[in-house]
Amino acid sequence: MPLLVRISASWCMQVHDWVDDAVIDGKKVLVPRKPKPWWRRQLRRLRDRLRENRP
Repeated sequence: MPLLVRISASWCMQVHDWVDDAVIDGKKVLVPRKPKPWWRRQLRRLRDRLRENRP
C-alpha cells in the first residue's frame, strides 16, 4: 500500500507496441524498443510493385 499512496492524478500510462524481454536485477521485464522506420515499409511496397510491372 505505501507505493500506491505515491500515485497522483498527474501520472500517465504509456502503452508500447514494440517490446523486448530482458532480465534486470534478476527480474524478467519488458523494455520498449524502437519500431522499424515507416519508410522501410513504403520502400518494400514500391519494390514489390516495380517487380510486378516488369515485363
